[in-house]
Amino acid sequence: MGRHRLGGMQSVACLVLAGLALWPVKPIDRAVDWVGAPSRLLLRMGAPLWGMGQVRAADPAMQEQWDLEREESADLEDWVRGQAVPQSVQLASGIALHAEAVGRPKGQLDSLLVRVWRIGIAQVGQPVTTGDNFVGLVSRVEERRGEQGAFEDVTVQLITASESRIGAQVFVEGDWSTGSTFVVGGLLAPEDFELGHARQVLAVHHPSNRDLDHGRVLVSETERSGRDQAWLANGFLLGHLRKAPQPDEATRMELLGVVPGVDFGSGLYQVLIHTGLDPEQVFAAVPEGGQRGTWISIERSRMVDAAPWREGSKLMTGFLAGVQEDAAVASGVRLLGRVTRTGPFTADVAGLGDRGFNVPALALWLDVGRSDRTHVLGRLVSAGRNESGQLLMVWQATLPLDGEGPERANLYTGSGDPGVPRGLLIGEAWLPVGPGPHVLIVEPPPDSRVLQDVSLFQFEGPSRLVRRSK
Repeated sequence: MGRHRLGGMQSVACLVLAGLALWPVKPIDRAVDWVGAPSRLLLRMGAPLWGMGQVRAADPAMQEQWDLEREESADLEDWVRGQAVPQSVQLASGIALHAEAVGRPKGQLDSLLVRVWRIGIAQVGQPVTTGDNFVGLVSRVEERRGEQGAFEDVTVQLITASESRIGAQVFVEGDWSTGSTFVVGGLLAPEDFELGHARQVLAVHHPSNRDLDHGRVLVSETERSGRDQAWLANGFLLGHLRKAPQPDEATRMELLGVVPGVDFGSGLYQVLIHTGLDPEQVFAAVPEGGQRGTWISIERSRMVDAAPWREGSKLMTGFLAGVQEDAAVASGVRLLGRVTRTGPFTADVAGLGDRGFNVPALALWLDVGRSDRTHVLGRLVSAGRNESGQLLMVWQATLPLDGEGPERANLYTGSGDPGVPRGLLIGEAWLPVGPGPHVLIVEPPPDSRVLQDVSLFQFEGPSRLVRRSK
């Protein structure tokens, strides 16, 4: 009887453990990590048997390929920083600070968290732009100190927030339209304008002329508007005016909206903060840079995930060694995955082929003759791999691609997710034109199974500040 009872208990225990392997429960996982700590020594001793660590390529052609990828990634960073500078708008006098998006403040989808390295310059009320486009106003500045010195995390209230407002005027056919002033801020339903759900439409308030139905909408503020220093962004683009085919249901008046030229949801990577301060007013400044963090070499197990539908792997180090959730894992500049769970001595990594894996992304055109070398894609979400091993990535195309046919590009990570620096290579794909969503077939880098310089990104700040449902 005792043996039957013991056998039944073992069967139940096996079922429970199998279930936890397939569908992990975080508190139980954490307890198992601590209990199983002594087994880590045995795992390390067995490393030669199951392929833990790094694999280096001896082929000179492979090494040349990795060197070219690093060079292209560095060039991409220069392009992105350059795109934050306006191309056709005259900058107001004073210092304009480069800042990189690093996330979203918790629970605030209409705010953007950006990071600057020149402390004491950014102030509440200063306007923020990217390229020729207005983004929003600084709402908070928090000085912080990391391992590499002091920096500031700046919260930007986006123009998409319901309480945001900015003065505007319409520019039609090379001239300002008489009596075409209004206020812009908040969002309207894109379906009212016969646009797809992924598009964004800014709301128009108190238009002086409802007969207008097209034109470029530009910021037009006075120094006495009461909106802090918004006037420093005068002339920057809010988007293009659009009239809904049906009148507003509540007022029965013509419904006007502004279709922006940027993706506020997941396409803001590099911005400028307009301070209005003269260089002579700034005495203590540090050099500007990209997302701060440190790449560290790691031991990566080739042990497969217990669930056959996952492309997971394990790191043989955990949060006691500084591993953070959402941190990128890369080989050279090739993105391998992101940390999804950390224990004291190990961590789990989700690969690019795991369904739901997602990162903000940029396209770098392979046609070097194009004037616009890059295109902001926003967030790409993995739908797994096809039978040939190619990645299937869902692209909402909030900013659709214009043109006559598909364009070939290398896909790199963008900014906005803590733990994933900009410029990591995802693969190569054809990008279709027109509104999405599209499913991209992404070709992995050559010899992607051969790893070199496998490393983990340790970053300053918390893990991803806004969790997105997958």
